[in-house]
Amino acid sequence: MTRIVKLPFLFIAGLSFFLPRPSVFAQNINVASDDVAYQYLDLLQASGLGSPNFVTSKPLTRNDFADLVRTASTALSNRGQRQRTISLRAALDYLEHRFGRSAQSGSPHRYKPKLRLFDSVTLEYVDYNAPARPVAVDRIDAEIQPLTAGREGRTFLQGKNLALESTHWAALGDAVSIFYQGRLFFNDPKNSVRTGTDVDFETERLTLKFSKWNLDLLIGKDGIDWGPGARGNLMLSSNADPIGSFDTLPLFKLSNRHAIRLPWIFAGMGPMKFEVFVTRLAEDRADFSQPFFIGKRLTFRPSRTFEYGLSHTYILGGKNFPNSIGFFDVLSEFFFIRNKQDFFFNLGGNTSRVNDNIANHFMGVDFKLTLARLRGLQFYHEFYFDDFTFNLSTTVNRNLGYYGGVYLPRLTANGKFNLRAEFTHTPSIFYRGSRPLIAGFTYNRRILGNELGPFGDEVFAELGFLPDVATILNLGFDFQSRGLDNTANLVAPANEKRFVLSGRLTKRVIKQFWLSLDLRYQRIQSFAHADGDDRNTLLGSVSLRFFPHL
Repeated sequence: MTRIVKLPFLFIAGLSFFLPRPSVFAQNINVASDDVAYQYLDLLQASGLGSPNFVTSKPLTRNDFADLVRTASTALSNRGQRQRTISLRAALDYLEHRFGRSAQSGSPHRYKPKLRLFDSVTLEYVDYNAPARPVAVDRIDAEIQPLTAGREGRTFLQGKNLALESTHWAALGDAVSIFYQGRLFFNDPKNSVRTGTDVDFETERLTLKFSKWNLDLLIGKDGIDWGPGARGNLMLSSNADPIGSFDTLPLFKLSNRHAIRLPWIFAGMGPMKFEVFVTRLAEDRADFSQPFFIGKRLTFRPSRTFEYGLSHTYILGGKNFPNSIGFFDVLSEFFFIRNKQDFFFNLGGNTSRVNDNIANHFMGVDFKLTLARLRGLQFYHEFYFDDFTFNLSTTVNRNLGYYGGVYLPRLTANGKFNLRAEFTHTPSIFYRGSRPLIAGFTYNRRILGNELGPFGDEVFAELGFLPDVATILNLGFDFQSRGLDNTANLVAPANEKRFVLSGRLTKRVIKQFWLSLDLRYQRIQSFAHADGDDRNTLLGSVSLRFFPHL
């Protein structure tokens, strides 16, 4: 099957070869949360070399990274030679060449129109034989595939996959910016009833951002990643596609650019940033198409070493939803008030109550603590509730999930080795919806939060090695166990267990080119909870990324 490639992509690609080279410095453009730049950010921030004001609400902007380069460079120059490790120099080298360095605080800014018709170009080849299995056995309309998790919903089929991605942006001063990311890909499937090569094109991101005073208004399609972890945050992560669609409703996200401090007794909570968004989810869902998806997050940073956040999202209604929903219902759910059914607060009488949920809520807290003097040791954790009751036993045993870990950026004194270890637990109700919103927190058949899904436990460890300023090697181990609740109707059901070994080498081959090699092996016991169905699967990929402006 071959699909027609969209003309806008070809037009932008062709036009770029005839325009002059754009300016070097970045503007208020978001950097995707799965970008390798965040790995360097973690390293610098954990080493006490400064960071953007907040790091647990992604994506950050290119300006944030330029600010980080300035503060980290100044801090590192004031340290002794022994503390200027290879890993820190590697992080600064990469980020400064890519994002530049912002002006000193208080210096006048020169915001001029800037254009990058090609900011990056990536060619990637992936070959794997690991089938994604549906979460239908757990009543969630989504798929699970650890080998391709955390890739922002990118399409991969069993067999050979070739993809070409490019990013483009323009900024009109510091007030208006536009960002576009497109992906052209080819799939040659195997073990499939389909024949031939599948050629397709998709828009990964398309955002228009307006900045005025201390506010940013983003409209379009973009990813949101809330939480302190490097992978698999529970509420919103890089597992699913960027949300928002011009066929349904674009993502509308309002946030403050610089932290503010609340008045009165709340001042002690620390400087604060907020995000509020609204959009619609996918057309093709198991319950109701295009339900509203609304969320808010408050992030506080009372000190340079501690940051915490409060998050809340909910899904509301959808096309052909059985109960009428008005604007007041949408707004009142935002403040945990329901006028048609029992909830935290109830404003309606018995005659107005309904038997079914009109919204499915997800809420929780997270924190991140950095101990720079202990070689940058970091602790981070999330506690989230999928719905909430005042019965403590039910809330803890059925509704509470948690994810956390430790990160040591300088496992050795020379800073060449780093170590990360994480654990995750999700209860049986996680990510599911209550009747009639049964499809849960999914988007285009991917879980919006952690790919582990409901009723799961995971242990993850990764050892990083930076032998020089142009090389990164990561070796990982991942164990996942997924259970079933009593409602599953399977013959000889069993817990599904997965063991994943992974290795990834990223190397700068010349100044503007980065080469990545990725190999992953997976051992599955009781695939899709079928006792005795054991499998061995592999994924291998190679990618070459070109930054024209490095």
